Amino acid sequence: MQSKTLLLVIVFLEFAIYFMVKVARRGMVYWTPINGLSGAALCDVMRIFMKFLSDWLVIVQVRNGGMQ
Repeated sequence: MQSKTLLLVIVFLEFAIYFMVKVARRGMVYWTPINGLSGAALCDVMRIFMKFLSDWLVIVQVRNGGMQ
């Protein structure tokens, strides 16, 4: 397996495990002023974006408590 492929697999698995735990603990919903399906989609996009920023760009302020 090439190193790029291995990296993508590891990143995908980490995100998948993180989001499975969030769903199991009912912690996926942010407060947004938008209700319905578009609000749920916005919450998911925000959660993915903040997960990426905090883990891969090492923004320590959002790792424990900020936007979680």
